[in-house]
Amino acid sequence: MSQISERFQERIDECRQQKLSELDLDNVSWKGGSNRDQLNEIPPEIFEFEWLTKLYLSENGIKELPESITRLQNLLILNLSENGIKELPESITRLQNLSQLYLSGNPLEKPPLEICEQGIAAIQEYFTQLEKGVDYLYEAKLLIVGEPGAGKTSLAKKIKNPEYQLKKEDTDNPEKSTEGIDVIRWDFPGSECENFDVNIWDFGGQQIYHETHQFFITKRSLYVLVCDTRKEDTDFYYWLNIVELLSENSPVLIVKNEKQDRTRDIGEPQLRGRFKNLVRTLAVNLDGNRGLEELLDEIKYQIQKLPHVGDQLGASQFCKSLGREQPIQVSTTMSQYLWHIVFTPLCSRYFHSSTNLFDR
Repeated sequence: MSQISERFQERIDECRQQKLSELDLDNVSWKGGSNRDQLNEIPPEIFEFEWLTKLYLSENGIKELPESITRLQNLLILNLSENGIKELPESITRLQNLSQLYLSGNPLEKPPLEICEQGIAAIQEYFTQLEKGVDYLYEAKLLIVGEPGAGKTSLAKKIKNPEYQLKKEDTDNPEKSTEGIDVIRWDFPGSECENFDVNIWDFGGQQIYHETHQFFITKRSLYVLVCDTRKEDTDFYYWLNIVELLSENSPVLIVKNEKQDRTRDIGEPQLRGRFKNLVRTLAVNLDGNRGLEELLDEIKYQIQKLPHVGDQLGASQFCKSLGREQPIQVSTTMSQYLWHIVFTPLCSRYFHSSTNLFDR
């Protein structure tokens, strides 16, 4: 057993002697926490305190939640935020009175953090579905961003169908720019015969839509920043900062759309020096498909490398069975939530099509 600091041991002893219902072993700085106080495991003696209703253990070095946690059947609140927990035991679902479980800041893999953040009911459903059978997640989100007219919609359509014929800009029927966000489904076979389903999010680049980016830019996704090399209107630092801030450094590809074969130096070495998640810059001419095959290969490769790919899921895809009135998490980094009643008007105002967005 790891050494317990004097400060924490005093609190544990006090809790035992007085049978306190609350035990605070948070190691946060504003409560006087420090590295020397950090717990590497939950002290086993705590599992004897069956009267506990609130247990706070945030910002420690705890890596495992033992099965013994089920002895604390009166527990209402359990705070394990900012630890090193990768996996929850199925027994966590047997804490019948637990109503608040805090797990943010942990490198959770089973269940995935996105499930844990939806609460106890989602975690219970996860383990229930695992008992029925296991599927693996081969689905990803590809977000295409950039300035208006850069070629984002053209690229999305070319990814979906490389033989798609672009509409000429200088005609009466040019390619229409996306208003809000459009979502396109695409699939491709993986390197080990699994089939990948990809949701391509085509973002409108107009300034009016910038305020909505925080709601839909997510971590564990692939980003493609498209620029029109005939112009110098792409604010690379704006787009790359947005992705870095809101997606927790998800990978980014820059696509130089060389319309009319116009080339341009975008200062890639400087951008790479500033943004470590900038993976690669590729040049294409979408009108004649020059560079498209190489770009598609890179996109497929990066999608298969995303950290959630291959995660275990319940056979009936429990995510889609959860109630629609649950809060929708829109930015894990900023800890913001949108309720359904707020989300729906946003769909109506900013989306080109809002059909089935909850399933995307």
